Amino acid sequence: MVKDFKYAGYAKDQNIRSKASSGGVIPLLAKSIIEDGGIVYGAAYANDFKSVNTICIDNMNDYFKKIAKSKYSECYMPDLNEVKQKLES
Repeated sequence: MVKDFKYAGYAKDQNIRSKASSGGVIPLLAKSIIEDGGIVYGAAYANDFKSVNTICIDNMNDYFKKIAKSKYSECYMPDLNEVKQKLES
């Protein structure tokens, strides 16, 4: 048991929970960020499904199509300067 864990939660909507491996918490956080005009980075399979890349999304349709669910593979990171610039803007 993890003793330092202070928060737990899940989405009340079963449809959201069934599409996410986080109990639906991450899609709810992503939705809030996107609705506030922000962007979200996450792991997405490449078109050939042979690799996983970190991508940027700005809408929930892309979230559920591209980055929902776990990927048990090494994820290739983008240029972190680009990520920093996008997050700052």
